[in-house]
Amino acid sequence: MSKKYDRLKNIILVIMFYILIFQNALENYFKAFGILDEAISLILLLYGIYMIIFNSKKVKIDKHNVQIIICSIVIGAIGLTGNMIYKYQETIPLIKDGIALFKGIITYICVPMFFMDLKVSDYLEIINKHLKIISVSVLILVLGNFIFDIFPHYEIRFGIKSQQIFFSHPTYLASFSALLVGLLSVNLKKHKENKIYIFISLIILTTTLRFKAIAFIPIYMYMFYIVIIKERKLQIKDIVILCILGGIFAATQIREYVQNPDWARSALSITSLKIGRDHFPIGTGFGTYASWVSGESYSKIYDIYGLNKVWGLSSDFYWFVADTFWPMIIGQFGFIGLAIYTFIIYKIYRNIKNNDNLYYYFGQILLLLYLLVLSVAEASFSGPIVVMYMVFIGLLGKDKDKGISYIK
Repeated sequence: MSKKYDRLKNIILVIMFYILIFQNALENYFKAFGILDEAISLILLLYGIYMIIFNSKKVKIDKHNVQIIICSIVIGAIGLTGNMIYKYQETIPLIKDGIALFKGIITYICVPMFFMDLKVSDYLEIINKHLKIISVSVLILVLGNFIFDIFPHYEIRFGIKSQQIFFSHPTYLASFSALLVGLLSVNLKKHKENKIYIFISLIILTTTLRFKAIAFIPIYMYMFYIVIIKERKLQIKDIVILCILGGIFAATQIREYVQNPDWARSALSITSLKIGRDHFPIGTGFGTYASWVSGESYSKIYDIYGLNKVWGLSSDFYWFVADTFWPMIIGQFGFIGLAIYTFIIYKIYRNIKNNDNLYYYFGQILLLLYLLVLSVAEASFSGPIVVMYMVFIGLLGKDKDKGISYIK
């Protein structure tokens, strides 16, 4: 009976894994999957609240996570204050925007509690063979698509078709590939052959021709050298080198913004500083700027600052309104909100730094770094992929034996 139960549990966990990593692809055919990430975070939140209230002896949230929770509450208060003062947005849209902003943080905090009895090493062993099959299968599809055009391509860059296969945009294929790289890397100690599948996943990532995704490759190579080959965690000098690598990418993006102020992303970035100044210190509130909700329920702020005239930011075509992240933080929560959210990211890093398993540490830091790289030109911390990434960042930091969220 116990073996049958374990087998059924493993099957369920594998199915959940597939649904999670293929959410965007499934959404293309079944629209209900579009709210899966929000639904997951809501379920985790309710479960986390239940555990804290009724099973507090089993759950211990470490000091870094407590600080993250407090900071999130402060950001929420700042956002609501901005909404009440300036009244740029209606109630329902601001609630939707709040869910989008906090779903990643909620997932990160609550996943270890939800899977308290899960032995992470066993789970990673189970999904490792699936990761191999997935990486090879997707590579075959991508290569086949170059020849036979089975799936649509987003655009042509450098004379090459930017691949997305069954995902809705190349960036989702890139994020999917980066996740495969991170999870395959976690099992490198037991499975040396994973290097082949990591290489395959990096090839898939490259075929998307997303500059921000490709910028992740040298970061990965440097991290691999430090953590896997040198067998140590990042030191200050390593962080400086990573900042330089990231800075090269960021500088390229900033130069493009300055040279093309009429681009949606450029206009959002530049105007966020004006909004932060004009609405100092708290910003304009939830659902008002550079988020999908602010375009869907068109925010008054776009008319006030003339952004309604920018292609991709108008009320009838707001396709690029959420094409960035940090300008959204500055615009909606001011420079105080920017400082607090940066502190939250730092605290997540501190938790990761305390992970005693070097390979789990490697996987966690890779996934967080990818979200950071992506955030320069995409709403990575409030978009659809953040829940998927935070599920695994949270699981890899889980301390099952002590029943707490993170190793101290």
